Amino acid sequence: MKNKTAIFLTVCDRFDETIKSIRSIFKYTENFDLYIYDMASSDKRLFGYYRYLIISNSSVTVFRYDQISLDSYDVYWSKNYAWNNFIKKVAPDYKHVVMMDNDIAISKNNWLSNSIDLLNDDGISIVSPYDCSPKYESLHIAGNYVFNVCGYEVYLRYNVVSRLWIAKSSYFINHDLPSYKLITRNKNLDRMPTDWYYWQILKKENKFIAVFKNPYAGNVSNKTKSKRTEKGIGDDSRNQRL
Repeated sequence: MKNKTAIFLTVCDRFDETIKSIRSIFKYTENFDLYIYDMASSDKRLFGYYRYLIISNSSVTVFRYDQISLDSYDVYWSKNYAWNNFIKKVAPDYKHVVMMDNDIAISKNNWLSNSIDLLNDDGISIVSPYDCSPKYESLHIAGNYVFNVCGYEVYLRYNVVSRLWIAKSSYFINHDLPSYKLITRNKNLDRMPTDWYYWQILKKENKFIAVFKNPYAGNVSNKTKSKRTEKGIGDDSRNQRL
């Protein structure tokens, strides 16, 4: 097993956001391998950037899928398709894995090592160094919403959007993976949201996502919408409630 953390990053166009996101990883992260999954991007500038990354960094691996390939595998939700491949083929070689979107930018050092520290607590399955809308309900006891866990101030939640998650690879390997095919959800044909799928597992097992009170990451200044929000998918698109 490699003494590194594997970072899973999905990309579909949004060149400027992707550049900023990846640069922030290299600026603020130590001891990692980056796995980029390009899901049928059409912006050719990205392909040139991938070549540069691979040549200049032995820690970078890029997987590219075109739309024809995705269609042939009946892929309805491409993030889950890439995630399935990552967990099956990459994650077993690492102790910890990161799931990250390409419009998130790390802003502080030690985000990864501090997140890994929190995973030593038996009640925590996933850590999020990022906090954003929609903010779901946090555990609270006698009006206290902030808890000191392993020396860090955190919120404890069942539901946190999966834009930047860290967990032990064994957590994802030992659970069934989310479907990338069309499903029925809330009586409608829909995709299976990655985070929504794991929320059900967390609630069933009574485990939490720890969210740092003082986040280590934030949104890249978005110039373009993602394919997901263009289609009104997700709480943050305001067109769908989970």
